Amino acid sequence: KCYGSDATARQAVARQNQILCPVYSSPALAQESKAALVRILGKEEALDIMLRNPMVLTCGAAGLDASTPDEIRNAASTREVLDQVATPGGLSILVVFLGLLKVAALVADNAAAAS
Repeated sequence: KCYGSDATARQAVARQNQILCPVYSSPALAQESKAALVRILGKEEALDIMLRNPMVLTCGAAGLDASTPDEIRNAASTREVLDQVATPGGLSILVVFLGLLKVAALVADNAAAAS
C-alpha cells in the first residue's frame, strides 16, 4: 500500500528486502513513516526517497519528524552509494585498496627508518 503499486513495491523490496522483516518493520510502522514523509517532503519526493532508501519506512513518524528534509535526502543518497559499493566486487576493490595503503605505509616506514 505504501508504494501505490505492486511493481513499485517489488522494486523497493529488490533494493532492500530487509523491509519485509518483522524485526525491523510492520505494516503500521511503514504507513506511519510514509505519512510523515509525505507531510515533510510531499507525495512525489516521499516516493522517490522510499524507492532510494526503503528502510526509511522503519523510522516511524517521531524519527522522521526529528529530521530535517535535507537529512532525510542525505540519508537516502548515502544509502544509494553504500548499496552500490557494498557489493562483492565493490568490497573486493576496497580490500585491495586498503591492502595497497598498508603496503605503502610499510614502505614509507622502512624508508624513514633507513634514513
